[in-house]
Formats: sequence, structure tokens, C-alpha cells
Amino acid sequence: PGYWSSCRPKRDITARVTRSGVSAEPRFQASTVSPGSTSITISDIPAATGGNIQTLTDQGSNSANVTALQNAINTAFANNTVEQEIRLPAITYQGQFTIPAAAGNKYVTIRPTDISWLPGPLVRIGPSHSANMPKLKAAPVSSSQGNPPLIINGSGRKYLRVLGIEFQKGTAAEFLYNFVEIGSDSPTTFSALPNHIIFDRDYFHGNATEDLNRGLYVQSDYISILNSYFKDIHVVGADAQCVATFAGTGFGFV
Repeated sequence: PGYWSSCRPKRDITARVTRSGVSAEPRFQASTVSPGSTSITISDIPAATGGNIQTLTDQGSNSANVTALQNAINTAFANNTVEQEIRLPAITYQGQFTIPAAAGNKYVTIRPTDISWLPGPLVRIGPSHSANMPKLKAAPVSSSQGNPPLIINGSGRKYLRVLGIEFQKGTAAEFLYNFVEIGSDSPTTFSALPNHIIFDRDYFHGNATEDLNRGLYVQSDYISILNSYFKDIHVVGADAQCVATFAGTGFGFV
């Protein structure tokens, strides 16, 4: 266990990338990098097919959209003995989503329906892509505090990939601790940690004059944060982190 936080890499590295089996939309999982190494091996995640793809549409209200997305998440993880995909329209979902225990060890990818605009798998996302991105927005838990949009807590939470999604803060009056909480339920053993979590080309941002403590709170094994963009994560009078990791192994930040 340990503590590591960052809003930017501690040093520059040169990465040599190898890959195989390119599909129409390459899906990547970064492997563990040994201390002192400058080589990162990236392998494709197989695409979901047929009935294992859920394509959501705008239901006309936020409450209906939030319910539809949570139901899709539950269905996908109940069936991830094969790869699963949840495809989202470029709308805002304001609520809190929880990841259930997984039935299998294949990735569930949450992504935009349209990915024609998405930069290549080794290119960083940026604010200019916001108009095309589905948005997960913090909902209020009180008049002064917001709820994290995404919670990944509990044993068996594993094999999630979040691709091309924007995370937004709620209203100006709300203090938000974290956009994403992974293993924040005080796990007592490493086996209870969530594992195999990928954030790929995602945009995490607060607002210029409002308090946001962290982008991601992490206690997890094998988590990768790839080519994502963090902006306006700051708190008056306290330390703030884009990513704070407290326990786990196999952390990758590219």
C-alpha cells in the first residue's frame, strides 16, 4: 500500500509500443511496466459483437436516461463472460452510477455511439472534443456537496473500460470530492480491490472558480489511465489531485 498522486507525469519517458490484431476501432490495455523500464506493451481488447452491444438513445428525461444506463451496466456485467459494449449518445447523464460484481473476466466498454471523431488510440483527448462526448455529471447529495458520478466499490468489481466520456462537476454551490471512486469502501485485503479498470481518452474537468478535490480516488489493482485530460481540479486551502492512488499494483498512466 502507498500513496501516489499526480496531475501530470513526474518525468518524461519514451515509450516503445507494440500491438497486434488491429480492428476497426483498436482497443488497448496497457500492461504493467517494471521500475526503470521505458517500454510499454499494448494489446488489443477484442470488440463486442451482436447482442453483446447495447446502444442507448435519449429517453427524453434525465431520470429515464440515468435508469437506462444503470440497467445497461447491470446487464453488461451480468454477462461479461464475453466482451460487452454500452454505446451512449452525446447527452448528459446527471446521477451516480455503480459498477456491480462481474460474472466474468471480459471487458465491459462504455463508449460513445459515434466514435468517428475520436482521436487515435495513442493520441490524447482534449477539451475541443467535448461536443461529441457523452457526459457523466455529478448530482447533488445536498445543497453544498455533489455525489461522485461513478462508484466502483466491492470485491468482484473488475474489467471495466471507459472510453471517450466527459466527467463534469455539478452546480457552483456543490463541493465535489471525486469524479470517480474506486475501492473507497475501506477494503481490508488486496483480493477485495477492484481490478482491471481502464480510462481511455476521457475528459475530467471542474470549473475555474469552484472546489473539486480529485479526479480519481484509486484503490485498485491493474488500473490504466490512457491519453486522458484533466482540468480545473483544485481546492482552496487544501491539497488536490487529478489522480490519488492509495493501494494496489499495476498502475499505468500514459
